[in-house]
Amino acid sequence: MGICRVLAPILLPCDYHIAEDAKMASGWHFHEDTTPTPGEVEAMVAVLEGRHGAWAADVAEFFATLHSLKGDVGRSWAWAGVAEMARRKAEARVREQYC
Repeated sequence: MGICRVLAPILLPCDYHIAEDAKMASGWHFHEDTTPTPGEVEAMVAVLEGRHGAWAADVAEFFATLHSLKGDVGRSWAWAGVAEMARRKAEARVREQYC
């Protein structure tokens, strides 16, 4: 018995692990409000800065564009907000260094 068969019943909230042709649920609720809280935006900025450093705002902008092209205006707007906050934080760090 593979480790996936052991962990699937524990980690998956539904019986997705039983059906052979089932796909994993993404956890996204496509028809719900996707407006992030300020805390969620800050958390995403922190994650992006940790993983992508100086490219954090560009990565967020990529996701904003991707969702815009797919027609998901809410998520596009949310990612644009993350990009904006990442840029503001980067600019504040630069000002702090030179002032």
